[in-house]
Parts: sequence; C-alpha cells; structure tokens
Amino acid sequence: MVKQLIICSTCTTTFNRAVICEAYLIQLNRPIQCACGCVLCTLCYSKHRGCHLHNVISTKALVSTTASTLANCPALEHVGDWDLELNEGDMFRTDNGSDAQVQLLMNEAQFPDVDTLRSVFNNLITKKDTMSFKYWVNKSMPEELAYRYVCISHTPGFWDHVVVGTRALPRTENMIGPDEFLPRLFNVSLGSYKLHWCCFVLKKQIILTMWCTSKPRGEGQCKVSTLVESALKSFTASIEFRRMVLYLSRWFTAQYVSPPHRLLNVVLDCKPSEGPTLVHVIAFLASSLGMEKITPNFSQHRAKDDQNYSFNIRSAGTMFSCPSEGTSEGMYINIVEEFSSYHNGCNNAMGLTRLCTTAELYSYL
Repeated sequence: MVKQLIICSTCTTTFNRAVICEAYLIQLNRPIQCACGCVLCTLCYSKHRGCHLHNVISTKALVSTTASTLANCPALEHVGDWDLELNEGDMFRTDNGSDAQVQLLMNEAQFPDVDTLRSVFNNLITKKDTMSFKYWVNKSMPEELAYRYVCISHTPGFWDHVVVGTRALPRTENMIGPDEFLPRLFNVSLGSYKLHWCCFVLKKQIILTMWCTSKPRGEGQCKVSTLVESALKSFTASIEFRRMVLYLSRWFTAQYVSPPHRLLNVVLDCKPSEGPTLVHVIAFLASSLGMEKITPNFSQHRAKDDQNYSFNIRSAGTMFSCPSEGTSEGMYINIVEEFSSYHNGCNNAMGLTRLCTTAELYSYL
C-alpha cells in the first residue's frame, strides 16, 4: 500500500528516481500534488500542464512533501529503478592514453604560450588522436584556441571528473574536487576561487555541471558559488573564461551527443529544496550510480525556499554564447580538416555534421 503512494498516477514511475535538467538547473523527478488530488511526477505534470486523467489544467501546483519524503526514506530507497543508465559503447581515454607532453606543460609555472601549444597540436595530430580532433566539419576556430581545444582531454585529472560507461567509476571526492589545470590551459585567472566541474555521460542525457568554490579566512567549510553570481563576474565575464566553459561543453557535445536524441545539459545550480548545495545533489547522484556515498563539506548562500529563489538565466546564456573574437584577422583552423588532410582524408571518422542541442541551453546557435 505504501508503495502506491510513491508512484506517479499517470506513468507509474517511482518519484525521485530520474534527473531533470532545464534552464541550467538540476532537480529530481519530484511528486506534484495536482488540484484534482492526483499526485504526478514532474515530467508528466509538465507534459500535460496538469492531470491528464481528469483533464485538470494547473500551472502552480506544489511538490508533495509527504510523497517525496516517503520516496526518499531508507526503507523504500530501493523501490523503483533509477533513470541513470550508462552507455557501454561510449569512448574514453585511459590514463596511459593521456599525452605526456600536455601533462608536463600543465605543471609548469607559466601559462602555455602559442608556440608551445602549436608543438603539442602537431604531436597529437601525428599520434592520430581521434578524440582530441573530433569537432564539427563546418566549424573553424582561431588558431590559438584550436591548439588549446585539442589538449582538453589530456590535462591532468580530466577523466577523474567524468562518469562514462566504459570506464571504471571515479572516486566521488576526485570528481567533485577542483580542477586547476583546465583554467591554466585556457589562460583563465580566478583569483581566490577554484573551478569545479563534472560530467555524467548517461544513456539518455549528458549532464555537465560547473561551479566555483572559495574558502573564507577562518572558516572550515568551502563556500560554493554559482558561475552567474555577481561576485564572480569580474572573472567569468572575461573572454578566456567564456571560451573555457563553452569549449568544454562543445567537447562533450562533439564526443557524446550521438544518437541525436541524447542532448547535453549544462547545469549551474539547483533550487533550495533539492539540497543544501549543488555539490550535495551531485554527490547524491553519484551514490545513486554506485559510487561511494559522501557528505560534502560545502556551504552555499541561497534562498530559504524555492519561492524566493531566483537564477540569472540571461547571464548564463551570455556566458555560454560564442564570444566575439574582436577581429577577423589572424589564422583560423578547422581541426577536422587538418586531421583528415594529415591522415590522407579520413573524413568519415571525424567531426559532426550538425549541432544537436536545445535553444534553451545554448544561445550561440
């Protein structure tokens, strides 16, 4: 009888067992109390704008805290299948496959210069590194940016932040930990802040999450900051930062958005009802996938409830738009054509013909 209370009246799926990513926010498939008395999952409620069984239209229904609490109680946590299936056919790079030259370059004190990056680019193209040179056939990028892009998956610790079906699951602590090398690759300065990111490459969707942390003097906990917070604007508004986050998202899109129905969702925050911090939600998803359970030692300044919560979608859209290069002068490189030309025309193995994504997540289309 209790199990019936945690099942959607329309689709009979168990509440809180699927992840919804929309408008840069992440949430579970929560139970919604409709005006007719039915309790529906968020997906069914959104699809039918209310209760389909009783033809009740509703736009402001609230989450059923009773059903949500029941669905999350330890006695019922194994009821219902999680919609977090991994794809066993997805590619990844082994630790031994990471380029030693890039690893050494990222550990140097100075940011890499163009000449050094050009040497790395030529080395990777000689090695026939198909992952690094996968992109869109009809897309070119500035020379220096092309050199940085092909190094992305070779930076130290990169794959510790990625959950992909054919690779052993990373440690949760490493996955949610800071990445000091990606900002170094793109010549990004963040002051006292540290960049964090992780990516769940699931069978139905790809979830790329990013945030920053800082540790106020005298405090034991790190503070989580979203990328759209005003305190970070002096860093996140720079063309270097925007290139970094945009091309990281494009790298995952180029690698894994196939077949076309699997989209990449960029996540920058969650509503207060989902957890004390965005990191807590990510750690919970990791444990639901079979990774070790941890309690993140992070705090986040946020509204007390969802009604008072707001998120700057416009700022996020600007951040993930393609930044202006300022001038049309200089060399542009099509890395797919460069790779194919070097290896005697292997066009069929490289690049994508179109960008499969949604207008809500990307404004550069």
